[in-house]
Amino acid sequence: MDTLKISLQNGDIASFEDNAIIVPSDVELTNKRVNSVVQKVLNARNEDLLKELSLIGYCDIGNAVITQGYNLKAKHLIFSTFYLNSVLCRR
Repeated sequence: MDTLKISLQNGDIASFEDNAIIVPSDVELTNKRVNSVVQKVLNARNEDLLKELSLIGYCDIGNAVITQGYNLKAKHLIFSTFYLNSVLCRR
């Protein structure tokens, strides 16, 4: 039987090296109202990532979108949507 390993780590998320990073996201996948941790992932010279998210365009709350890791060390990014009044949002 295969096992699933989930780990929590502290440090620079842009330097995380493993299979995937789970990224909280708004439904439009624009991430305009999220915290600095998410911005670090998006701003890590990831123009191709931003283009891919723009092409996908929308993800219902409770669903997720998986992308390549692009310029990050993680192989994939999993964008999981949340409600706009979440604690991750800033107004």
